[in-house]
Amino acid sequence: MKSLACEDVDSYLDICRSFETTKRNKLDASKIRKVIERTIKLIKNVLSNGQARNIATLILVGGFSECHLAQVAIRKAFSDKTVITPDDPGLAVLKDTVLFGHMPTIIHSRFIRRTYGRRIKPLFNNSLHDRSRLVVRDGEERCKGVFESLMAANRSIQVGTEVKVKYHTIRKKQDKSNVAIYVTEEENIPKYADERGCKK
Repeated sequence: MKSLACEDVDSYLDICRSFETTKRNKLDASKIRKVIERTIKLIKNVLSNGQARNIATLILVGGFSECHLAQVAIRKAFSDKTVITPDDPGLAVLKDTVLFGHMPTIIHSRFIRRTYGRRIKPLFNNSLHDRSRLVVRDGEERCKGVFESLMAANRSIQVGTEVKVKYHTIRKKQDKSNVAIYVTEEENIPKYADERGCKK
């Protein structure tokens, strides 16, 4: 096999691919069904949010989409939508990546799956902030750890969109500041940057 890999790369890759496909086809159906059920649940969750509700066509790509059981189950679960499986779906992602590398303007917008934000210390507001988060900086009452959303999830944005934010220091004579970006997949935008599901 090593000599074949050096002498005839295409044949070697064909043999490897055939082996992997055969191995994949012999997976235990009960185990794969659990994965398929979770995948369908995830797709339903995505389609229930924002602009994704209007999606009428699903395109199955990647190695998992080569599984006949997955194709049948997804078509059944989304019978109200057009479900397309291209020829050689396992290579579709790679081909599209190469295409995008050569023609980056082919994609006009992206769907944001997560909410991005930063941690700030705004002036303390008794009606908005938890008393336990009160800190005093240079004589001013501030609230530590507030999550400020920069870009909310479940919306489409144009490729190349810039987010401009002004930063203000909170201490006198402060000449620098560390800025950490936080991300969350939670449906509701968190109030504080250390809430469950919020990561730095």
